[in-house]
Amino acid sequence: MKKLFSFLAVMLFAGSMMAAEVEIANATFNGKNATYTAGWTTTGTGVSRTDCVVIGKDENITSPSIDLSAYKSISITFKARRFGSLSGSKATISVAYGGAELGTIDVTASSVGDVPGSIDYNVPDGLAASSFVFTCTNATSAGSTHGAGIGTITITGNTGGESVAANFCKTEVGHLMGATPDPNSYVLLSIGSKGGKTIVRIDQDGEKNTQMFDYLQVTGLTQTGEDVAEGGAAAMAVEFDTPALTNDSMTLEILWSTVNWPGRWMVQNLRVAVADCQYATIPVTPITCAEVYSKAKDDKVALNDVTVTYVNGKNVYVKDESGAMLLYLPANATWKAGDKLAGIEGVVDIYNGLYEVKPSADQVAAVVATAGEAPAPVELAVAPVAADVNKYVILKNVSVAAGEFTTSSATNLNLTIGEATVVLRNNFKLAQVFDADAKYNIVAAVAIYNTSMQLYFISAEEIIVPALNIFAYDLKASEVADGKVTIDYKLNAKATAVEIQLLDAEGAVKKTFDAAGLKKGANQEVLDLADVDAGSYNWAVKATAKANEALVKVSDDSEKFILYAPKGVVVNNYPETEGFGTIYVAMPSNGQSDGSTTTSKTQKQGIFVWDALLNLKNTDNAGFKGDLTWQSDNVAAPHRLKVAENGDLYMGAGHAEVHNLYKVSADFSTFTPLLGHAPKVGGFEIVGNDVYALENIGYDAEQGCLGAMVKYELDKLPAAEAGETYAAASVMKTGNAATSLDSDGKGGFWICQNRSTDQAAMAIVTHLNANKEVDYNSASASLSLVNSTRGAMAVSPDKSLLAVCSGGSGAKKVIMFTIGWADGVPALTKLAETPVVGNNVDGIAFDFANNMYTVNSSKELLTIWALPKAENNCTTPAKKASKIVVAGTGTAIDNNFVPVKVQKIIVNGQVLIIKDGKTYNMMGQIVK
Repeated sequence: MKKLFSFLAVMLFAGSMMAAEVEIANATFNGKNATYTAGWTTTGTGVSRTDCVVIGKDENITSPSIDLSAYKSISITFKARRFGSLSGSKATISVAYGGAELGTIDVTASSVGDVPGSIDYNVPDGLAASSFVFTCTNATSAGSTHGAGIGTITITGNTGGESVAANFCKTEVGHLMGATPDPNSYVLLSIGSKGGKTIVRIDQDGEKNTQMFDYLQVTGLTQTGEDVAEGGAAAMAVEFDTPALTNDSMTLEILWSTVNWPGRWMVQNLRVAVADCQYATIPVTPITCAEVYSKAKDDKVALNDVTVTYVNGKNVYVKDESGAMLLYLPANATWKAGDKLAGIEGVVDIYNGLYEVKPSADQVAAVVATAGEAPAPVELAVAPVAADVNKYVILKNVSVAAGEFTTSSATNLNLTIGEATVVLRNNFKLAQVFDADAKYNIVAAVAIYNTSMQLYFISAEEIIVPALNIFAYDLKASEVADGKVTIDYKLNAKATAVEIQLLDAEGAVKKTFDAAGLKKGANQEVLDLADVDAGSYNWAVKATAKANEALVKVSDDSEKFILYAPKGVVVNNYPETEGFGTIYVAMPSNGQSDGSTTTSKTQKQGIFVWDALLNLKNTDNAGFKGDLTWQSDNVAAPHRLKVAENGDLYMGAGHAEVHNLYKVSADFSTFTPLLGHAPKVGGFEIVGNDVYALENIGYDAEQGCLGAMVKYELDKLPAAEAGETYAAASVMKTGNAATSLDSDGKGGFWICQNRSTDQAAMAIVTHLNANKEVDYNSASASLSLVNSTRGAMAVSPDKSLLAVCSGGSGAKKVIMFTIGWADGVPALTKLAETPVVGNNVDGIAFDFANNMYTVNSSKELLTIWALPKAENNCTTPAKKASKIVVAGTGTAIDNNFVPVKVQKIIVNGQVLIIKDGKTYNMMGQIVK
């Protein structure tokens, strides 16, 4: 037969209150037939001792009248003593109060000294004040010089009901079906000694499941509820109020019927007397995790069923629907994440503000654990607060200060979530190395230390953040003492290696230095040139990063990349210029984002600028518009952008009112029109000192292709007259104002135009060679390009890649091709393509490391992509004017041909001295 005491322990006892213990009475007995403390007396005959009293079978000790109405329970403690030489002296002590026997205890005084024993008693409501009577019987050798007796009596009252014993009866009754016992059907009854307890009946049915519990009748008790089990229910409970238990018997009458024989009753009478009752500890009423935080230190608590979230040694984190709690065990836990725990009891501890429940070893052993699926951590998007304490959490895409956690120490690092900094503590002594440049998903337990929130580290997963293909920029060199040079450089992405190269006049690498600065942004390295041969060196920085194996989107859709109506885009790819790596976007229209983006913001037209780290330089959502009166147009407004080799920015415009080729000043204050005849300029390209503009391009049903590619010399602009016609529109097969024009690096040009279909006569992409002949078009090459929409195209700085937008309505993609050559004729091979980017891709550009930039007025975004690159490295040359000069007696840094410092140099066999920027011969004469 199954035992169900664990189930009953949960159901039978309710109510939890803090208990206060108060000493009610105390008496010491060191003789016989005397009056003792506060009216205690002894009666009968026996042996008088100086240290205790020995009383026989009919003798007792009586207390004065004591009122117990203020107490829920009492505990009576005795100290028995052996006297004489008889080892193992024994006695039985019984206690009565108000005529009712409370209990007995057998004591053995096996050694000299006090031997404790106690009787616990729950005080009934309304009990009248009375006297205690203590009777010592069966004392070994009573009446002789040897024996055992009572030395002291202490009575302690408890004002609560939590920590003392409850007097209740447990009786198992076998139920008989007719004349044949049914071993699968039993009833377990429990009767509480105080009001508000519960009688519970549980059927233990086997396969038959025939028992129905229809009605429970309690005789002689005040019944406050009844229940009828339906549908074959196997358990029910009835709440009732019981009177005080006395020696009088009570009768419980239990009536059953069966499903198969309705109306056939069997009556079982059960008589329960107080003498049959045993003692058991009243369990603490279970509470939720959240309710623990309102308890005081050392309060006893029990938890409802909870789920284990994380285990580390003695630390067990659990949760329920209300919140989370930490169980701190006396030994390492055997429970696992996902286990369901029932029957948890312990005391509250508050360790530096952190709440814990600490069960004893026995309490841990009593917990029932059921295996379950490990729960996922709760995502925490902001810094933790007090309500999050003891939660098992994950923080995504956060930064952690550089450092190492080890298994030997519980050290701290700072974790950044949003704008807040939180201490990440290695409380469980786990191993982990953090990189300041990396982002992580951190799993942790929320803790608190003297009101300061902390996170106890559990695990970390480095987020592989899409990164730009790497290059170095802002290269500078300056001399320091003792023949050393400081090299400053910036990286647009985190590097795995950086190499500083010294180059001879022909560009050959003569000496390399491995640099330690690998982080994104500014880095600095000091080079010791002691082993470098004398000479004047150009120099460069080669940066290497983890390869991008496939096309990846680097930018997000955050506000700094949102543009209401972006058109042209270009990147400065000239390391000789100050703006190397800068990104420019032309936006001709004022307006508010219409919901295509994650943020609705109003922007003002003009040029928007980002540095190589993708930091936006504009403020107040306003473009740099200078002195130009901008006009808005779908396609031909201020549109295409190009950067000349000297770093100057140029803009083409084909709007009906704003049309020309413009030079943009470095501070964006002036937009100077360059062509006096003010043509409508679509695509244009700058090659060295020459600019090629597609002017007045269009198509007429009668005249066919209109306009031409016109050539100008930049150093002769502005010009009043039209320049040299380089190629007619009919030759280029170009018939739309939305065009792009890019040099092929071989004297020819790639041309892209807005087409709804890719036709042989007027293809989306064509190539015009150096002989001004069309030797390639996308239609005849069977590339199946369709609907380029805005004629957006770009060729990479090294002329190895071409990107073009193509696709059906709403399903446009940017497709990248590698450019191959056979006998001077180009061919395109597909390299990769973006996901669908939608309509109106108005501009495409590449940077120095073959990252791609696209602008889309439908999506209202600047989007940045890192192209596949098996070897992700790039070498950036320092400006030619910045030289490192190594002489026999010193080092000079020549920036912009200005000597910084040197003691002595040798030129054509002549010793020269450089001082304060001037060169002197050995006679002290200035040498020009």
